[in-house]
Amino acid sequence: SIQKNASKPKQKAKQKKRTNSFPAIATLVVVAMLVIGVFAFNLLFPSTYFKDDFSDSQTTQSQWSQMYGVWTLDQGAYSCQIDQNGCLALVNKTPSGDFSMQVDVRGDKGTDRAVYFGELDKQKSYMLLLRSDPVNQVSIVQIVNGQPNKEIAQTGLNLSNGKWYNVQLLINGRSISVKIDNQIVLQTIIPDSSPDFQGQVGLGIPTNSDGIISVASFDNFEIILQK
Repeated sequence: SIQKNASKPKQKAKQKKRTNSFPAIATLVVVAMLVIGVFAFNLLFPSTYFKDDFSDSQTTQSQWSQMYGVWTLDQGAYSCQIDQNGCLALVNKTPSGDFSMQVDVRGDKGTDRAVYFGELDKQKSYMLLLRSDPVNQVSIVQIVNGQPNKEIAQTGLNLSNGKWYNVQLLINGRSISVKIDNQIVLQTIIPDSSPDFQGQVGLGIPTNSDGIISVASFDNFEIILQK
């Protein structure tokens, strides 16, 4: 009878140990759900890295570096007239990883205006080139200092001066997608095995040889990091 009574406390101890494991499992489940929830939130709601609606001249002056051209703020738009080097204004922050940009673009005079990315010390960059009537073309161009510009991909698209277009550029690894007014117009994969998009981004007008003093305007610029 003594052995029989001694076995009961051992049985209760085992039951108590089994019962205490449930809070630990529940904690792990909660932590896992939180991690999944944060990951899903980042996918659904990427974070804004940089934004400028050009409504405040002091903010724009502090956030941009004007490299070439004559830049002015006019009625909430950032406008540029080319000089002998073209037009280029760079954001003073450099995004990393996959990201997207969007901006409203209007051609005021001439055919060309551009969104730049991967700008590294004026040595190399990429350009989303928008060319209005009569050229009517959208293209991705690689620029390397001392070498001819290399067109990577292009498509025809009717673009008119005096009209605003919402332009979105999405970069995911080697893949680049371009949307105009929320419609995909161009998709390509950069042939370079390891393209370097880690550089400054900006707005402007490339140099041209047609003798036209090109003018373009930009508004509602935003960089969004894809987590």
